[in-house]
Amino acid sequence: MSKRLTVYEQHKIFQRLVALQDEGKGVKESRAIICSKYGLTQFRLKQVEDRGISRDWLSKPALIARGSK
Repeated sequence: MSKRLTVYEQHKIFQRLVALQDEGKGVKESRAIICSKYGLTQFRLKQVEDRGISRDWLSKPALIARGSK
């Protein structure tokens, strides 16, 4: 079971995933890097990714208040 992540942590992970892809890493490679770095399963990372997309985290600053939704 993956560890529970705060919204702040999820946002940071999502931003890092996007940054890796912007740097030219492929989707599969960037996901593998993030899973390894943060100790996440592919399934859990996909949940974070889906949440980031649905909440439009791409257009929001990386630094959000801890605990905000």
